[in-house]
Amino acid sequence: MRHKSAAVCMAIGLAVLLLEVAPVLCQEAADAPSDPDILVLPETPVANAPTLVKSHVMMKGVASRYKFDPTTNASVYDLTDQYGSTLAVRGTDKQMALDQLYVIVGTLTQDPDGKIELVELGRRAAKTNKGQAEPPVRWNVKTNTFEDNAPQTPPEGAATKETESSDYTLYAIGGALILIAVVLGIVLAVRSGKQQQEAMALAQEEAERKRREMEAVARQGAWAAETSVGAGVTQLSPAAATTIEAWGTLEVVEGPDAGQRFPLAGTEVSIGRTDGDILVKGDHAISGRHARIVRTNDGGLRFVDESKNGSVVAGKPVHRKEAELTDGVEVQMGISRLVLKVLRAQPAPASPAAETTMFSVAQQATEMFTGCELSITEGSDAGQRVPLSAQRIVIGRGDEADVKLTDTSVSRKHAVLTFEHGDYTLHNESSQGTRVNGEKVEKHTLQDGDEVQMGPAKLTFTKLQ
Repeated sequence: MRHKSAAVCMAIGLAVLLLEVAPVLCQEAADAPSDPDILVLPETPVANAPTLVKSHVMMKGVASRYKFDPTTNASVYDLTDQYGSTLAVRGTDKQMALDQLYVIVGTLTQDPDGKIELVELGRRAAKTNKGQAEPPVRWNVKTNTFEDNAPQTPPEGAATKETESSDYTLYAIGGALILIAVVLGIVLAVRSGKQQQEAMALAQEEAERKRREMEAVARQGAWAAETSVGAGVTQLSPAAATTIEAWGTLEVVEGPDAGQRFPLAGTEVSIGRTDGDILVKGDHAISGRHARIVRTNDGGLRFVDESKNGSVVAGKPVHRKEAELTDGVEVQMGISRLVLKVLRAQPAPASPAAETTMFSVAQQATEMFTGCELSITEGSDAGQRVPLSAQRIVIGRGDEADVKLTDTSVSRKHAVLTFEHGDYTLHNESSQGTRVNGEKVEKHTLQDGDEVQMGPAKLTFTKLQ
């Protein structure tokens, strides 16, 4: 509605402007000569005469030094304009009043010796004083007369057909311009209305998308009915699926997603805003893949931070490293506060077969802490230490990078680390190249103490003992 009001106001403003401008434009059009025999001549300074030879001109000045030659029946006098320039004028009058201000219309000529004269075709007294610009004159080249000498206003009560026709023309042009303004206003209003409808449709689609996301999150948080089995044992079972035993829950008690509760099951649970087993989508301060909760083979729980901004566990900052978790501990990620609840104790593996699904954080080679880390020693991110805890790690400036460098000369995906047989291998992915210990490499198995350079950033690889 506001857009339509603005468009209507714009149309009204344009119409008012055209009402003011149209009469002026129409009057100028009416003043323009339509008869090819009529010349509109502005005042020409005497100094411009050499450039206008053989042209009709109108000059204004004071007449002096008049002479009449009876043998040729012609008179010659000087015309001095307001700038002090003098030009000889050739006429036919046997006598004339001197030292008066005249307007002369004539043709400029030049003799073989280069002398320029103005051949007078008509003369009259000036309408303005010396030093003031004379308005253009209308000169009839067919009759050699001033057209604007005739009365411009007819006698009272005797309006001519020409005047009436001119008035009708003015009204017609003004009405056409007003009609154009109104049509433009309507077009703007309709277009504005369509844009507003499109914006409302987009807003409704966005609201529907968010509603579906919230329903999906709610289904994930509920996951199904929570039922007690025995003393202190909780089972969460999705409908028509196999029963999965949960050993704990993680509840968001503060933040945009407050009230959501997520089950914890298995040996490892990843947490993030866009990537992970648990998605905390409402908190934009949480990294896409923020952290992991890992069960160790001795029954303990470890929190592994993998975020850009870090976390707080039990009141202590944790950034790119691990911290121990206990029942009831508070974990802060971004602006959200989460509470861990352990529903039952975690026994140590009872058999070698069980050990294959329960790994130590220090020994797990896939998606757990590997005992290796990168220390950034030079560049914009110098001072950071990054534990390596995944089988594939992307290093670069892009949002998908696991090890993110902020130097602008680093590629979005500069290099990739892959973990195989207990070692990390570096693969260059950048056209700018990657150096290890000063040498440019495409693929290199990292050793303890190797220095990796990507643009201005330098990182030291450490294999913890």
